[in-house]
Amino acid sequence: MAKLSSKMDLFYGMLIDYISFEAAKPHLKEEYIEKFEKGEEKWDQITDIKESVQDFLDYMVFAWGKAEDQRGISAGRSISKLSTWMWMLGRKDLSDILQDSDLYNPYGAPALIECCKKLEIKIPDSLVEFAEHKV
Repeated sequence: MAKLSSKMDLFYGMLIDYISFEAAKPHLKEEYIEKFEKGEEKWDQITDIKESVQDFLDYMVFAWGKAEDQRGISAGRSISKLSTWMWMLGRKDLSDILQDSDLYNPYGAPALIECCKKLEIKIPDSLVEFAEHKV
């Protein structure tokens, strides 16, 4: 994200689009802040629930792909991002499921499946089959 400072961590990178400019300002690059204050940049805070839900669902599908493709680092980051998302939404129960190390092997697939079951999201058969094979 071009507007974030280089010191941004996963949590703020996940949260930034959902908070006000003032709340985000300490975490933004100086160049971006200057452009915003001159009217050259616009701050688009996501407040629409449908957009938020679609973002989450799109990211869940992305995470399924990272798990099935056995992309270790990407799969781990996907689990962390989804866990942060659930925590942000007040669903510590789902955040804990996603962070449960016993549900990581293989590549976070079991955790993704458990989270989807709790949210009543249809899980692809290929992910269920993949999750049955520990690495």
